[in-house]
Amino acid sequence: FLDGLDELRNDRGRHLSQLLPILEEWHCHVIISARPYGFEQWRALFGRSDCRLLRLAPLSTNQRLQLIDKWFAASTKRLTSVNLKKTLTHNASLQLLAQNPLLLCLLCWIAERYSVDWDITRTHLYQLIIPCLLGVSIIDRTQVDSTRGSQLSSVMSDVAIKWLRANEGKQ
Repeated sequence: FLDGLDELRNDRGRHLSQLLPILEEWHCHVIISARPYGFEQWRALFGRSDCRLLRLAPLSTNQRLQLIDKWFAASTKRLTSVNLKKTLTHNASLQLLAQNPLLLCLLCWIAERYSVDWDITRTHLYQLIIPCLLGVSIIDRTQVDSTRGSQLSSVMSDVAIKWLRANEGKQ
């Protein structure tokens, strides 16, 4: 499984074109993931008849509700499941976000830790997610150290700003 083809720099295409024949010799299935726009720039490498392009379908409303129910099935926070489902019915932005299974799982994860109001914005949700992800304990992955997460979030903000400035105007 090779994830993030869309994040591969243009000058690395040579490496990818060298890797594919090696993988072919292994006689195994290979899954390469990318956002649609990222796939387009590498399409020529995958023009063979045995390569198939598949697109992840958005979760249906019923699938979203089932995922939420399963997420909270063993939880003591069953009311959170009900509130989250109500939130999704009132918030069009979150409905779009919840079509993606990974983002819906992140939303459930955040809903376990915080009160998620029906008018929460995607931006606010991301502001909650990032420190939590950065604060996940190295020793016990079920625990979140919010102080560590906030400190790392601050550092990462500085790194991101410097990176954006250094790469301004580059594609």
